[in-house]
Formats: sequence, structure tokens, C-alpha cells
Amino acid sequence: MKSGKRKVRERMTKVRVRGALSIATVLLSTTILMATAPQAQAYALEGPHWGSSTVYVEDFIWYSMDSSASGSIDAAFKAAISDYYAKTHLYIYGGDYSTAGFRASAANFGATGWEGQTGFTYLGSRFMSVESRLNAYYLPNSTNQTRLKMVWLHELGHGLGLDHVSTLTDPMQPNASDAYSRGVTTLSQDMVNGINSMY
Repeated sequence: MKSGKRKVRERMTKVRVRGALSIATVLLSTTILMATAPQAQAYALEGPHWGSSTVYVEDFIWYSMDSSASGSIDAAFKAAISDYYAKTHLYIYGGDYSTAGFRASAANFGATGWEGQTGFTYLGSRFMSVESRLNAYYLPNSTNQTRLKMVWLHELGHGLGLDHVSTLTDPMQPNASDAYSRGVTTLSQDMVNGINSMY
């Protein structure tokens, strides 16, 4: 009888040791996972992006009601391009239709409900073409240039691979003019990080 009881106790001890090891293993694994988990990203990516850090953008600013081809809208576009060029790994150059897969325009598109809009085609994970448009119906040439720049930063962000974020003080929130009304005037660090993660 003693030998039989001993076997049972040994089995119970082994189970307890295995159980303790299992708990220790789970705790150790959880600690390792938590220590190596990637930091949270405050940017969101569309999915596709350009295959190179050099991007050619055709700028054809035109107006269906305002015949001026210069002014605040064009200056704001150039200021937005300069921000991306200065703060990210991108090299953005002007180009014509034959070299630019990225086109930017502004016109009075009417009461559409959108200040700016970007559409794109892609193959796999690479952009084939992008078109960003600013609606002069809501943002006429007389609009504050910094507000216009914010909308361009937002639309160009889509054309470079960024998606909307929920941070209200980020140009990539769903309405860039709302970020402007909260005092935002340039690229956020999250946008810079998102762009630099792709290029």
C-alpha cells in the first residue's frame, strides 16, 4: 500500500510542478511579448504607395469661375509640397502629364460636400496614378492660405499613402479645415513618421 500511495503522490507532484512551470512559462512569454510589442502608431496607411521616394506631381491649378491661375490656392499647394519635401524622406518635383503619375488640381466643383478629394489607381501595393482635387466652391482663392495649405497637406497625404486618423489635431483627420481651426498649420510628426515608414 505504501508503494501505491507513493506513486500517486509522485504523480501529483509532477502535475503540480508541470502546472507551476506552465504558469511560469505563460508569465514569461507574456512579459517577453509585452516588452517586444511594437509601439502604437498614430498614423494610418491607405495600403498602396509609390515605388520610389521620388514623386513627380503635375500641378494644374485652374478655376471654372475664377480665371486667375495663381494666388492663394497655388501658393498653398507649393507650401504643402515644400513641407513634405523638407520634413520627410520624399523628393517631390513638378512634372508634366508625361512624367507625373500624381496630378493636383483645383476648380469650382460646386456644392459637393467635400473641400478636397483624392482618387487613385494601384496595382498590388503600388500607386499607378493619383489625382488630388481641391474644391474652390468651399475654398475660393480668397481663403486663408494656411487653411488651403492644410487641405493640400491632407489630400497630398492620401496621394502619398496616408489614410484618415481620429486625432483631431492632425491634418489627416477626416476634415483638414477642422484641424486648421484647432491651430494646426503643418505636417504632424505622425504624418512624417507614416510617410517615412513607406519611403
